[in-house]
Amino acid sequence: MNNLISGISLDEDTIPDRNIISGQRLRPSPDDSPIEFLKKHMSQLPPHLLVLFNAHPKATPRARSSVPAIRNRRCAYVATEPKSLDPDVLIKVDPEVWDLVDSERAQALTIKRPTGEDEAEADERGWAANEFQDGNKLHVGKIGELLAELEGERRRERERAVRRQVLVARAREEETLEEEEESSDEEESVPPGIERLRADPAEEDIRRTIRERFISGLLTNVDYDGVDWDEKWDPDDREDEEKWFDEEEES
Repeated sequence: MNNLISGISLDEDTIPDRNIISGQRLRPSPDDSPIEFLKKHMSQLPPHLLVLFNAHPKATPRARSSVPAIRNRRCAYVATEPKSLDPDVLIKVDPEVWDLVDSERAQALTIKRPTGEDEAEADERGWAANEFQDGNKLHVGKIGELLAELEGERRRERERAVRRQVLVARAREEETLEEEEESSDEEESVPPGIERLRADPAEEDIRRTIRERFISGLLTNVDYDGVDWDEKWDPDDREDEEKWFDEEEES
């Protein structure tokens, strides 16, 4: 890869802190160790230089998740509950999120899995190709596809069975909780016509897992660059500064 900050490192107007370069080779090197470089110097570089790391093969969204400043920005972004991290949006573009939602929700998804291939289905295709390698390639392809579809259906049936078991267990748990609430003298009274809303545990699990995967850089087709290099997701230090000035005036 070409020198990441080549032609920029000697320009005093582009890098706010000259101590980063000091006329010597950058340590850590932004080209050889981009993550270590970001950990040390990210706060000293403006966004228009940080975006240069987008194309670095060693600075993937997953690798960047180890940079504290970037993790903090992602956490701040997640806290806003953005539409881009909505499960119903991600199932259209991220196969692993599709798998997650399909396994957790009681109702099977009607949207086709976006990309990727289940390992078992791939094995079925490989087996067909090996067993019938002397046969017609067209027939081999059809057999492989058929076996893959059958394996996929078996997998989905297993997942549906698991979902049914989970639903039964949750229903029993809710019945037990309702009985305990009814028998409790300390139960809060609810005005007529107002129902107590409960969050769906499965949906909460899905959203929590998506948040964790986003922060860890594991989601696909998500704009990590728009979050990682945007200063607006940094914590607001103005309140701390005002508190410091107030304390100084009092003293």
